[in-house]
Amino acid sequence: MELHVWLNPYRAHHTNGGSPNSLSMANKLSDIVVRLKNGMYWFDPANPKTQGHVSNVVKDIVKRYDIDAVHFDDYFYPYATYNKGADFLIIQAGTSI
Repeated sequence: MELHVWLNPYRAHHTNGGSPNSLSMANKLSDIVVRLKNGMYWFDPANPKTQGHVSNVVKDIVKRYDIDAVHFDDYFYPYATYNKGADFLIIQAGTSI
């Protein structure tokens, strides 16, 4: 039998959890979190600090558990169709800011 870990690496806080408290990652790492218009909090995947945080979480899991694979899965990611693209700046290839 194999053990695969499935992670949703960019969710920082869901509205079902009420308001974020002092233990919430939305508050602990607020400099890399975006609050969406629908009230949910997401780590900014383009931020190198987010990438480092996700890498550290995966390293910790691999170090502590005998797993066979890690999968990133987030089909609820706030694509441009959510809130008409207002939550994350979408930059197309070749476009300068």
